[in-house]
Amino acid sequence: MKEEGGEFSYIRIRDNLEFRRNILGYLKGVIQLLQRHEQIKSIREEKIERVMQLKGVLLELSKLNMQLRLEMPKVSVPSRKAGGSSKVIGAGKANQLEMLEEELGDIESKLKGLV
Repeated sequence: MKEEGGEFSYIRIRDNLEFRRNILGYLKGVIQLLQRHEQIKSIREEKIERVMQLKGVLLELSKLNMQLRLEMPKVSVPSRKAGGSSKVIGAGKANQLEMLEEELGDIESKLKGLV
């Protein structure tokens, strides 16, 4: 350190090798913290980039869904009565599964006919 008069003053350090080791150890810790900070920073940037890509994909899917809805023909769906539904539930899951598979097959055949 330089004083006002231009003279230097020194402080004597006992066991300067141990002092240097301690300083180097602290510096090593600081460097490791900085490296970890940079890793976290790059991970955050990658996360933000992926979220933006996901938003773009979701927007594209939404647009395609709207186009599909506009191109599909309007079909009226018959309403079901609440009183007759108790028999279907009691009949069993196998019958319901078969009915769903038949409906799915009908829908797929209609879609193939549109293409």
